[in-house]
Amino acid sequence: MTKRPAFFRILFLYPGYNNLEKMLAQESPDIVSICSPQPFHAKQLEMCYDYKIPMIWLEKPAATLAKEIEVLEKIRKKTLPHSRVLVNFHRRYADNYQNLKKLIGKKVFVQ
Repeated sequence: MTKRPAFFRILFLYPGYNNLEKMLAQESPDIVSICSPQPFHAKQLEMCYDYKIPMIWLEKPAATLAKEIEVLEKIRKKTLPHSRVLVNFHRRYADNYQNLKKLIGKKVFVQ
């Protein structure tokens, strides 16, 4: 794990972080994409609200418990207009995406 920041700095010209809160404090990003495993979404979204991140791109679902959603909604109301959240919806299992995957697998589009 200690090599990650150096690797990210070389590859992406910015450091990698193992700690979201540290990254938010040090970088003050304009946008954060939350694409971690679902059990982390609510806490990470709450941290982004706390740091007043202007735009948060969140993979669905934000939370799985009604209690978590209620807390996030209260926080969201307090942070408006500072933070906006866009929720991404995976289409991986939609019929048109599955059909396209089959066509790609059959190499229908190969020249």
